Amino acid sequence: MLKYRKVPSEDVHLNVVTAGEINNPAILFIHGFPDSHRTWNRQIEGLADKYFVITFDFRGVGESTSSNKKNAYYMTNVVDDVARVVESVLPADRKVHIVGHDWGSVVGWSFITHPEYKKRVASWTSISGPHIGLFLDWMRRKLVSGKFSDFKLFASQFTHSWYVMFIQVPGAVDLGIKTIGKLLWRPALRMNGVNGDDEIFNESSKQVQQDMLNSVELYRDNLFSPPPLPEKGSIDVPTQLVIAEKDMFILPPMFEYLGEYVNNLTVKHIRGKHWVHRSQSKTINQYISDFITINAEKPLVEKT
Repeated sequence: MLKYRKVPSEDVHLNVVTAGEINNPAILFIHGFPDSHRTWNRQIEGLADKYFVITFDFRGVGESTSSNKKNAYYMTNVVDDVARVVESVLPADRKVHIVGHDWGSVVGWSFITHPEYKKRVASWTSISGPHIGLFLDWMRRKLVSGKFSDFKLFASQFTHSWYVMFIQVPGAVDLGIKTIGKLLWRPALRMNGVNGDDEIFNESSKQVQQDMLNSVELYRDNLFSPPPLPEKGSIDVPTQLVIAEKDMFILPPMFEYLGEYVNNLTVKHIRGKHWVHRSQSKTINQYISDFITINAEKPLVEKT
């Protein structure tokens, strides 16, 4: 059974959803753009019998309220939201396994590299979303290496990321979302791994429009003010990278330098597209469960 609560964070109230027994190992799922917490319903259904599952709607998405502040979606604000969610459902001595997809993964990378918040993380699974600093570093290294093969990779990823620059054009994307938002949303998901009969398409046009108009600000607030690049060898959280080999937005070669930064890295390749957690949910659920088993939180030592 799903349980709902509203969690305050700055000037917003976040819609938080939990399922399962709280004493089981905890998993926090962070959704991406243009999704809501409902993108994880197959993970909730498949894992809540063994785990305490937590998910939430980003600020301005789903049942979460919006912020009127400038730069409300700046990375530090969204990362703080994640911290408020964890603090609201788990005692301070509990760690959580985190799974992120798309922008949920982008945000997750900043959470697990935060000097304080990373202490709450037992393991981290990233699906189709890089750390922004590492993404920009990869692009820079490919552009300046002087190798034609690297330039081809740079050009290919830039071509697949064209929409990120288009989003920066004032008014253009907003007008499109307001007029034909759901008409754009449905084929975008279908082309990238979501089956035509998926229940996610039951979302109303009004809800899709709201979610897209608000969370598109993630691109605007963070592209030109990215979080800092982590130091090499500085990421100690056990990390599982799931690479969807047919992802049209994030190409697999983009992660080639990740091992320079992550000290405990497991890489899984799956022949799927961007929304692989929906199209191949059983496989993704197994990856998550296996990785949690390997990195199970050690029993707490009671104070005497």
